[in-house]
Amino acid sequence: DKQPSVVQLGQQQLTIADLYSQGQTSSPTIRYIQEDTFTNAAGMVAEEGTKPEFSWDLSEIDAVVRKVAGITKISDEAFKDFPQLRTYIDDRLPFAIRQREELQLIQGDGTGQNLLGILNVPGILTQAQGTDGNIDAIYKGITKVRTQGFFEPDSIVVHPDNWTPIRLYKTTQGAYEFAHPIARGEETLFGKQVVLTANMTVNTAVVGAFRIGGTVFYREGLRVEATNTDQDDFVKNRITIRAEQREVPVYWRPKAFCKVTGLTV
Repeated sequence: DKQPSVVQLGQQQLTIADLYSQGQTSSPTIRYIQEDTFTNAAGMVAEEGTKPEFSWDLSEIDAVVRKVAGITKISDEAFKDFPQLRTYIDDRLPFAIRQREELQLIQGDGTGQNLLGILNVPGILTQAQGTDGNIDAIYKGITKVRTQGFFEPDSIVVHPDNWTPIRLYKTTQGAYEFAHPIARGEETLFGKQVVLTANMTVNTAVVGAFRIGGTVFYREGLRVEATNTDQDDFVKNRITIRAEQREVPVYWRPKAFCKVTGLTV
């Protein structure tokens, strides 16, 4: 009794790209002017007195579109004789692209063909745990975004291993501090949604106003295409299937984010 599907390995839910605002672009580069510093020199001035001078620094930023892609090959016979494989490929390849996108949006170093991930954005705020616990360090990160970036964070991205001791924290009487385990609802901390992903570096979290702080621009959306003319595919009755996506994250306001380091598991 052969079942009409492929039983896949478990995979985590992908959510990071959805935290940012999203847009489309028809260009290979996003160029914008960013305010780096601003000194407010405004003051009280007497009649005919000398006015204080404002000062600021601006820089021109180029964010270059990159490609996330991959291929696979399958025989004509397998593709035609087992319809569940077509369904499997239609599901698996797009997931693989989105999973790599999420990893890059977090950890990409921006060099070569890599995207620039949030952990490596120049100018983002930082908060070390020090002698604080995980909860206190994250709240201090929230405070830095409020007082140095002047934005209100909307999300906290953290590795599941670092969220576990927070979620299981108990009072001296043994009661769960964060709602009873059977209570329904999203994971939250200080009223901010908590996004759990194994793509985040362990012992590090990011607190951010993601929606206003950055935008993911898509030059070409996710595409899955097939051909039998790659290399010797035609003579060997094979099909090459390609999945790809072109995009670039733009971090308009680096101080809308704070990287919290030194968390414990």
